[in-house]
Amino acid sequence: MTELPRCKDATHRPSNTPADAPDSPSIAVVPGEGALVLEVKGCHKLEVDDGAWYYGNNAAPEYHSPFRQASEAMHSLRRRLADRHRQFVRIPFWTAVCFPFIDFTESSEEWHPWQVIDRRALTAQPVARLS
Repeated sequence: MTELPRCKDATHRPSNTPADAPDSPSIAVVPGEGALVLEVKGCHKLEVDDGAWYYGNNAAPEYHSPFRQASEAMHSLRRRLADRHRQFVRIPFWTAVCFPFIDFTESSEEWHPWQVIDRRALTAQPVARLS
């Protein structure tokens, strides 16, 4: 495995970021395996209607699914890293979406079942054994 260049803390949010800016996905790097871009949706209620995603009691829908958000963030991050350090081109990247407070029952060709981590998955077994 190629040694990666040292990076700044991925959770750091620049001081000039507006307070109401959307949160960035989390990124987990597993040495020797790759990187996972994880979009976490902390809603206690979710409705999906013809491509419109309603989180919680918010009447305004989002039209980009969380799976698409994670995918776009992953591709953007991967491009930026590869532009700076060519060795990032060889590192596998994946995406997943976590719904820690709900049982996610939607299905679509847009995502694979393994890309979903919901309340059932989190409570069925220790997090370290999820795959």
